[in-house]
Amino acid sequence: MSESEAIRKELKSLGYSSRKVSVRTMTGANCFGTYITVKDKTVDVKKIKEIADKYTTTEYNEVGDPYIGCGSLHLVMDERGMAL
Repeated sequence: MSESEAIRKELKSLGYSSRKVSVRTMTGANCFGTYITVKDKTVDVKKIKEIADKYTTTEYNEVGDPYIGCGSLHLVMDERGMAL
């Protein structure tokens, strides 16, 4: 099961359909990222963030500094949603 599928399954168990919260994986040149988009103001953003945090990993460079790059998980709100 992919990361996106696992997140969708957890969201479904909370009763959130893709009309309220969407999950998609974007791929590019040797790079990918998972985006969770909250589309409805009635969604409990804290619960969504808890789910997202389970799948968020921090990568470090050779010096030990954290960076956000390929493979990142992004939680975003659309124009109908509210700011985090």
